[in-house]
Formats: sequence, structure tokens, C-alpha cells
Amino acid sequence: MKTKQTHKQHLLSTISCAVFTAGIFSPIPAYADVDTIVVTAQKREQDLQKVPLSVSAFSGDSLAELQIVNLKDLRGFAPNLYIEPALGNETVASIYMRGLGQINPSFFFDAPVPVYVDGVYSARAFGALVDLFDIERVEVLRGPQGTLFGRNASAGAIQVITKSPPLEDVDAAANAGYGSKDQVNLNASVGVPIVKDKVGARFALTYRRNDGFMTNTVDGAKSFSDNILAGRASVLFALNDTTEFVLRGDFLRDRSDPPGASAFNPDPDGDPFTFTSNFTDAEAFNQTDTFGFSGTLKSEFDGFNLTSITAYRNVFNTGMADGDGRAFPPLVFENLGQTLDEWQFTQEVFLTGDSLGGTDIEWTAGVFYLHEINDSDFSISILPFIPATRQFFQQNTNALGAYGQVTYPLTDRLDVTGGARYTWDSKDFMANQILASTGAAIPSFNFDDNTSVYRWTWDASLNYAATDDINLYARAGTGFRAGNFNGNAFSGAAIVSGALRTETVFNVEGGFKSQWFDNQLRLNATYFYQEVTDIQFELLTPSGITNFSATATLQGVELEVVATPFDGLDIFGNLGTLKDKVLGGGQLPRAAAYTYQVGFNYLYPLPNDNGSIRVGANYAYTDDYLQGRPDDILRAIDGFGVLDASATYEAPGGRWSFTISGANLTNEFYQISSFNIPGLVTIQTPNRPRTWLATIGFKY
Repeated sequence: MKTKQTHKQHLLSTISCAVFTAGIFSPIPAYADVDTIVVTAQKREQDLQKVPLSVSAFSGDSLAELQIVNLKDLRGFAPNLYIEPALGNETVASIYMRGLGQINPSFFFDAPVPVYVDGVYSARAFGALVDLFDIERVEVLRGPQGTLFGRNASAGAIQVITKSPPLEDVDAAANAGYGSKDQVNLNASVGVPIVKDKVGARFALTYRRNDGFMTNTVDGAKSFSDNILAGRASVLFALNDTTEFVLRGDFLRDRSDPPGASAFNPDPDGDPFTFTSNFTDAEAFNQTDTFGFSGTLKSEFDGFNLTSITAYRNVFNTGMADGDGRAFPPLVFENLGQTLDEWQFTQEVFLTGDSLGGTDIEWTAGVFYLHEINDSDFSISILPFIPATRQFFQQNTNALGAYGQVTYPLTDRLDVTGGARYTWDSKDFMANQILASTGAAIPSFNFDDNTSVYRWTWDASLNYAATDDINLYARAGTGFRAGNFNGNAFSGAAIVSGALRTETVFNVEGGFKSQWFDNQLRLNATYFYQEVTDIQFELLTPSGITNFSATATLQGVELEVVATPFDGLDIFGNLGTLKDKVLGGGQLPRAAAYTYQVGFNYLYPLPNDNGSIRVGANYAYTDDYLQGRPDDILRAIDGFGVLDASATYEAPGGRWSFTISGANLTNEFYQISSFNIPGLVTIQTPNRPRTWLATIGFKY
């Protein structure tokens, strides 16, 4: 375990590097401004500093400068945000905010931190870790978003906004990278006006692969590799001066090999398990395919704007994993296999206006509908590759929500905002089991039931402009995550015992957003307190995954700072603290007592117009936390810090660039995910080691 002194040394090294780098290049000091970021966290365009919410936002240019290529790379760049690939699967998301999230990426567990891409809700964790290529911006909304986003956004939400097709000028970008373990990264995008001022199109494609970072010590096979192909296409129709329609399509094909896993037992003298660094023997695989289409209509009317988003998405996943970590059975089960198929249709229509009844009231009103079908085929093999039983699950979900929000200016400097949402969420669940050898049904496993939730959520806030550069705000609100059935059970009894009640969150927070020294320093801070009832957990047992709930309170402080002391140098950092109290004792999973990050980017123009050099580094530290249920000390993770850095040369005119980047430069070792079968085995998945990447880029 690293000492506290060690990670302090890394922190000081990063700060010293920023100062030393700026000193080497000796720029002529000049005043510079921190960039203004426009967000749509309240379904309308607003200055980030004016929004009475805890929001972190990143422009597409910032993402590129910080070497953030996938949604998981945002971990550390926002306080109290945890993002990792679930069980090491590169496109399957495990996202936590303020100590609340989803460990198990099951089709039957809803995530309390949903991901929206161009306004389209992604109901499942599979495929949610999108690559951030050709992106306009990313917004991280912390705290329950029970009014405007609603469905299951009880801990927060992440919005990804892609670049729009151009109507006037052609633009294009491409880059090619090569790095550790024969890593190959290829990205390309082009925007083309088809009919000037009337029709434009945009296409983007990305590909990532490597040979794998692990070797199975049983048979020598490689694992923990990337093999991901993804693409997007969009067409913009400017129907007239006030109406536009955007048709979008996207796909993802993930053939990455999941990481190997280390199995251990708490008793080192026990049999058949010991503490070991050996990976499990089975050749695990995980394959994910997603695609989707959406149509977005925006129209301006006299007094209000209308937005309609219609979308269809499909997720298909199949995989197999070692079930007990042993080289030979027959303890409980050898291998677990699962095939998942999901279809979802969503429709949202909302109106926004800047006046109401002759007043300056800003208002939003809308409706949202979801229809989703989830199918699961789950197999258990007692001997390698010979299924003993197969479980079939299906869950059909229908959800409908209606919402509204108004902002009323009490004075020139004081605004009050209130909103509410009414949600109906219904799930029909069916399950049956057969013997794989004969196809005979197992009567005790047949199950058919329904659950429905009718729930009001609300949000209220005050926003006070103390000066032109300082805004104070206070906010209170609620959110919920709908209850569910157990779609990962190995027995009929586990289905019944594993049904979960609706998780509810009550949140209060207050803070300030400020800019200082002629906008050379941005400092934002928030204090929050949350009461959470029926927190949903999953527990893996010999009879399958069972569910249980807990009640807890959480509170903490979030601090974000960006400074531009002179033109070319950006210094940034954040701090998140979290104190949780679980009724009955223990600690919530992934609720580190504190996280922080500090970093810099420095751009130096070379003499005689010979281009420019950009250097940057950031160090992010996460304190100790648990990965499982509150009393699961076997899945405790020691605190760790990760140091990343990059250097870029950009040719005159900005058309060409060359970048060298390194991730996890101190080669820190920690576990990114694990699961524990009490009394049998705990299996853990480690992080990736130190890597490097060389990239050539082109822009037009």
C-alpha cells in the first residue's frame, strides 16, 4: 500500500512541474480569461456559472487537450465521480456519484446515474462507456435530477453532446496513434454541407485495439485487450428559419477480451483456494453490439421553443466467465454464460419559454415515454463448456413522466426556481429454467409478476447574484430509482427474495460559483447532504445474485478551481469529500472519504511562427473504499493515485500535430472491480499498468 507521503509527493511533483514548465519557456505575461462554458443542464442554453446546480462541463477541445478519449477517463476530473468499466469490460459502465451507483451491470438493475447522448436516454450500462470523439461537450450533473431528467437519475446524470453537421463550411479531423502492447487508435470525422444553409451531414468513426495487458498463467493466453469499432452519422435539415430536424445513427462493436481475474480465499491455509496472483483458467469473453437511431425536431414559436426527441436503441451482449476461479470444478459451478438482448423506444417532447403571462418567468414543460424489452439467457456449467441449466428471463418496462419547471425573478439579482415531475414506472417480469441436457422445465423456477411505481419528485432552488462574478445558490430536491426483480437468480426462491423496493433520495445543497481577478480564476464550491432509503445492492451467492437494501445518509464538500494566470497556462483541480453513515453500520461501496485532482496545461508558441508546444499533466487520488456491500471487507481497496502526462507539437496553422502521452506513469496497482461469493471465493480485476501512446493528428 502506498503511504500518504508518497501520494503527497506525486501531488507536489505535478504542481512543481507546472511552475517549472512555465519558467522554462519564459512567456511574456499577459492577461487571459477562463473559458466560458455554455451548458444545457436545465434543457436550455445557460452559462455554467449561472446554473444553480452542481455541474462540471468539458468542451470538446478540453477533452482532446486532457487526453480524455472515453467516458471512463473522466474519473478524477469531477469531484465525487467514480467511473470504471464494470468487471473490466471496456464499454460497460459502472458509474457512481456521491457514493451512489451501480456495481452489477445487469439488464434488470437500473442505473442511478444514466448517460444521455444527444438527449437520448441509455437504459442499460452495456455500451454506455462511449468513446468521446467528435464531441461538442460533456456535462456531469451531480445530485438527483428528479424533475427535468427524471427516470432513475437519483444520483446524477451525464450528458454527451456530439458535434452538429455544418451548413456552410467543410470541416474534418483525423488522428492515428500507436502505443503500449501494440495499441492502435484511429479516429476520423468529417462534416459536409450538402445543400448550403439547408442540409448538412456529419460522419465519425473510431477504432481501438491492442494485444492485451495480461497473460493467463494457466495456458498463456492474452487478455485485457481492446478491440472496439464505433461510428456515428447525422444529417441536419434546416427546414426554415425557425425549424430544424436532425436524424442521427450510431453503432458500437466491442470484441475486447475481458481481463483475467485473481481468485483468493480469506483463509490462506484453506483448500482448495489460497491467496494467489494466478488468473482464472477459463477463457472468458465478452462481446457487445449496440446501435441506435434518433430524430430531433427543434422549432421556435412566438413565445416558446419546442423540442421533440424520438429514439430507438438495441443492445446485444454475450459472454462467459469463470465461476469459481479454479483450474477444475466441481465446487459449485465452473463457468457462467449469459446472452442479453435489449430494445428500447423513447419519446420526449418539451417546451421552453423565457416569458409567461407578460412576466420574465422562464419555464419548461414536457413529457417522456419509455418502452423497453429485456431478454436474458443465463447458463451455468458444472463441467467446462457443458451447461447444466439454463435460465430465461424477460422484463418489459413501460414508463411515463410529465414534468414542469419555472424560474421567477424575485429581484434583479434573486431568482427562485421550482419544478415537479410525476412518473409511472411499470415492469412485467417472467422467468423459467430448464435442464440443458434434456430441455425439461424446472417447475419451481417458473415466475411471472408485475410491479408498478407512481411517484412525485420535485426540485426547488434559490440563486442570488451577489455581484456580477459571484453567484450563491441553495437547492433541495428528490429522486428515485424504481424497484426491480432479480434477473440473475439461480433459483426460484432467489427471485422472490431478491426483489427490491424503490430507492429514494432527498438532497439539499448550497454553494457558490465565482470568478476573480478579471476572470483569471474560477472557484466553485458546494456542500451537500443526502438521505437515501432502500439503497439497492446486489450480492453474489452460491444460489445466484440476490438483492438487499440499506438506508444511509451522505454529506460532503465539492470544490472546483480553474486558473489562467497568464495566456497559455491553465491550472485546474478539484476536491470531493464524502462522509456516509449506513443504518446498521458499514460503508457504502465506492464512497471514498475524499478524492482530489490537480493538473495543468501549458501552451507555448514557438518563435518565428514555427508552431507551438503544449505540455500537460494531472494527478488524481482516491482514498480507501469498499467495492461491495457495506460489510464486505474482503473487497476493500487501498487509496491510490494516478499520474498522467502529455506533450504535443502543433505545426504552424494548426493543421498537423504530434502527441506523446502516458497514463498511470507511476505504474500504480489497484483493483477496478471484484465480486465475492461469501464462503467460497473473491475474484478481483486489476487496473491497467503504465502505458504510452504516440499520436499524429490532422484538422481541416
